[in-house]
Amino acid sequence: MEGCLEEIAGRLSRVLGYQFAMPISVNISSVWKGWEGVGGCYQEIGELLEYRSFSGMEEASVASYHACLQRLPEEEPKEETSLIDQVASYIEAHYTENSLTVGALAEQFGVGLSWLSRNFKNQREIGLLEYINRLRLEEAKRMIRAGKPIKETAVAVGYTDTQPLNRMFRQLIGMTPTEYRTQYEASQLR
Repeated sequence: MEGCLEEIAGRLSRVLGYQFAMPISVNISSVWKGWEGVGGCYQEIGELLEYRSFSGMEEASVASYHACLQRLPEEEPKEETSLIDQVASYIEAHYTENSLTVGALAEQFGVGLSWLSRNFKNQREIGLLEYINRLRLEEAKRMIRAGKPIKETAVAVGYTDTQPLNRMFRQLIGMTPTEYRTQYEASQLR
């Protein structure tokens, strides 16, 4: 396929000159990519090269382009997962790892840190770091209700010690993990 496109680009250059041929050959290349089952298009594209004037070639190319598109197989609609959805799924699977950071996520998915943060917030309506911390907090609350020690809980949800867990509890629910445990246990006695 690559050789065919190079041949077409070369012939276009000879007929039209480089400044006209380059945009056309790039366009042909983009239309052709991924469509292996459209062999008849090569013949139609080749016929375009027989024209000696740009206007004749332009008119024929529009007709040829439409004929090629009609030969394309109908593709089944694919349920695509956006990159942000993939990031969210990755976070849900790995939030308990203390190495999970916004920078590590950006590197993992091959995107810029700012781009990832901005687009995650735009699509999910929650900041990336807040999303991670809320997942960690919900798991920590579950573990505390199950009677696990605070230190063990902190490490199990991805923090290196209790200080970040204490800070997240105060910031997101207005109390420390110990106060949360006390309040939960008191509510169970009623």
